[in-house]
Amino acid sequence: MSARPLFGTLCGLLATFGWWWSSEGTEATEVLAVATGAANGPAPAPDAESLVVDPSTEAAQRETLEAPAARTAAAEPVDLEIRPPREQPLSAVEQLASWLDDLRNDNVKGNATDAAARLTSAIWKQSYRDMLRPLAEPLLYSDDRQQRLLVTTLLLRLENHSRRAGDGRIPHPLLEQRALEWLARPEQLGFNCNGLTPRAFYARTFCVNQGHAMHDRLAGKLRSDDEEVSFYAALLLGVQGVTQHAPSIARILVPHLADNKIEEDALEAAYAMKRLGAAVLPWLPTEPVDEQQEYLLEALRAEIGTPGSSASSEGRWDISQSAPHGPVSHYRPKAYELYRR
Repeated sequence: MSARPLFGTLCGLLATFGWWWSSEGTEATEVLAVATGAANGPAPAPDAESLVVDPSTEAAQRETLEAPAARTAAAEPVDLEIRPPREQPLSAVEQLASWLDDLRNDNVKGNATDAAARLTSAIWKQSYRDMLRPLAEPLLYSDDRQQRLLVTTLLLRLENHSRRAGDGRIPHPLLEQRALEWLARPEQLGFNCNGLTPRAFYARTFCVNQGHAMHDRLAGKLRSDDEEVSFYAALLLGVQGVTQHAPSIARILVPHLADNKIEEDALEAAYAMKRLGAAVLPWLPTEPVDEQQEYLLEALRAEIGTPGSSASSEGRWDISQSAPHGPVSHYRPKAYELYRR
């Protein structure tokens, strides 16, 4: 390269540098215009034609702008704070079901006793009785023995309350079967639990309350090999005046009029046979086995033939006055002197 062209190039550079150095702050818009090749000066006002937007172009631009945002939102999950749900109070049905579940033998100390007391209180209210039936009846088949026995007691008491209150219903068939099995000694089943301890008088009262529906099934127990079971079957049929079974009832109850050292059975037997009325008279023996039986047979004949005649100045008690106020099924007198002249 010759010296002249090189000298010319240097002069050009120096001139450019001098111009830049002498300028006092070119506006940003002017620099932008030079960089983009646009002319300096204000931009011309847009005309009406330039304001018209092509729909296809606008949709493409919107898609271009929105797509990345949508992809970002889908790729990045929203970080929400997870709060535990607010604990809602149990409904009445849920609470009753929870107490029934607590009757199981689950090794939780005291929960069955507490649940039993609460369920016993619940059966006094009809609305709770109506809720309890469908919850408790399936548990008669429970695989847990404790729950099965306590639910049986609960339902026996529930049906007895319902009958007294006038809202009784047809009981579950298995409950009738359990009541017949509990005519004697259910206390030996165990589980002394508040209000739900298995007791014979719940079952006996249930059988009396069910009336005619249980007569045939009770009659079947008259042939039981268990003397206590047959005694209470005869007693319950007698107090209800089921005269068609008078011969069998008398056969079972007459021996209990004697002094056999069984506490208070003579009073109950005498009362039950008196309720049979004249139907039992042909089946009363004429040869008593002891003095107590002789007195009670005489009192029975007198009471049935002439009501009240046995309450005489000789001091014989009136069977009807000594009888319980209500079903004899749950009556256990403690201080009666059965033989007195």
